[in-house]
Amino acid sequence: MKAGHYLNRAEKAYEILNKFHTKMFKLGGEESEHWCDELNHWERILRQAITWGKDSEEFVLLEKQDAKIHTSNCYIKDYEEQIKYCKERIKWQKKRTAELKKEKEDLLVEFNVDHKNIEKRLTESYPEFT
Repeated sequence: MKAGHYLNRAEKAYEILNKFHTKMFKLGGEESEHWCDELNHWERILRQAITWGKDSEEFVLLEKQDAKIHTSNCYIKDYEEQIKYCKERIKWQKKRTAELKKEKEDLLVEFNVDHKNIEKRLTESYPEFT
C-alpha cells in the first residue's frame, strides 16, 4: 500500500488516541496520578507524523515494508511452484525406477540368473525333471 493509505489510517487512529489523551488531561494532566508518559508520547508522535503528511518517515517505512512483504510472497509462490515441479519429478522418477526394477527382474529370468526363483520356475516349467 502507498504511504497515503497509512496517512488515512493514522488520521482515524489519531481520533481515537486523542480521545484518550484528552481525557487524561481532563483528569488532571501531568500533575495527576492519571498521567501516562507513554500515551502522551504516542499522541505526540502520531500528531507529528500526520502533520508531516504521507512523506513522514513512519508512512514511508510502512510502504517499504509492504514492498518487502510483496517480494517475500513472490518468493513463496516461486518456491511452491518449484516444490510442485519437484513432486512431479519425484513421482515420475519413482515410476521410472519401478519400471527399471521390473525390466531387471525380466532380464534375470531371461538370463537364468534369478537364483531365488529359478528352482520354482523350472519346476513349474519342467515338472518331469524334479
